[in-house]
Amino acid sequence: MNNIVGAHSPGPDDKRSASLGGPCAPFQFTIIKGRKNAPLQKVLRIILTDPLSLSRWRESITVAINLANRMNQYSSGFIFQKQEVKLMSITIDAAFVKQFEADVHLSYQQMGTKLRATIRSKSGVVGASTTFQKVGRGTASTKSRHGMVPVMNLNHEPVECLLQDYYAGDWVDSLDELKTNIDERRVVASAGAYALGRKTDELIIGAMSAGTFAVGDYTQGLSKDLILSAVEQMNAKDVPDDGRRFCVVGVHQWNELLSMDEFISADYVGDDLPMLSGAEIRKWLGVNWVLHNGLPTGGTAGKRDCFIYHASAIGHACGQEVKTDITWHGERAAHFISNSMSQGAVLIDHDGIVKIKCKE
Repeated sequence: MNNIVGAHSPGPDDKRSASLGGPCAPFQFTIIKGRKNAPLQKVLRIILTDPLSLSRWRESITVAINLANRMNQYSSGFIFQKQEVKLMSITIDAAFVKQFEADVHLSYQQMGTKLRATIRSKSGVVGASTTFQKVGRGTASTKSRHGMVPVMNLNHEPVECLLQDYYAGDWVDSLDELKTNIDERRVVASAGAYALGRKTDELIIGAMSAGTFAVGDYTQGLSKDLILSAVEQMNAKDVPDDGRRFCVVGVHQWNELLSMDEFISADYVGDDLPMLSGAEIRKWLGVNWVLHNGLPTGGTAGKRDCFIYHASAIGHACGQEVKTDITWHGERAAHFISNSMSQGAVLIDHDGIVKIKCKE
């Protein structure tokens, strides 16, 4: 508490109170005692009621103190008490925007395609279909001196891939956008793009399901013996072991892999440890292992189809990558967010894929 006292004895009580600098001032001066004096009261009234800005309140306090000290020649003395006034607003919390409200939570979903990078892919297709060439096996032979070079007569079998158009769209009302602090248009556009990415994997898995070779009978889970049987079939058909072999498994089968020492031990996989790296692509037995939760169930519950394949055995064609279009419709007072993609998938070579029938 800081008191400012006049030179002479105070007279009758004359209590005054005013906020220095208006309602934003952080201090208040109260006239506790003093005899009425017109000149001093007039000056104080001007100073104490002047609506000064917050940036000038320190200067105002200095002026008031100096003025009071100079008023010693008057017959009346005044005592001023400087009291701190707490600044607060009981409604300020309503103005805060919580961070998690702006970071929109999309429903848990696979964010795009996982399998497109593991197969043959062709982009920029013009037309309703395209073809992937399946070339047969050639045989080398000798020739006589000055004789003709033998011709292999490779078998070229074109495999046609049909493209279809897929769409994912939704409406966003303009008044709804005013009621939220999120970018609703961005949220809907992202969700639509993810949906088309999952459609890509759905088409690829559908093409895989057309394969004719399989191991297992849905009576056991994914075991080391079952895996070795599938790899044996790949080797028997001379499928290249060039680092482009992949195996896509379900969630339960991935957990079964994690129970195998050969899959998780550094003695077998080196520094590429799946227990530390999560569900990323892992490499074991010359095969890249991929986790996917959209694999078919074999027709009934309790069954799961997994696939081991070479990248060249399946083809994916794309006429148009994911395209997002946001247009305003005045008659609906809303934006329509449209995501579109033209794509297709086909099984090129039956010898390059083996279905693994697992018990879920």
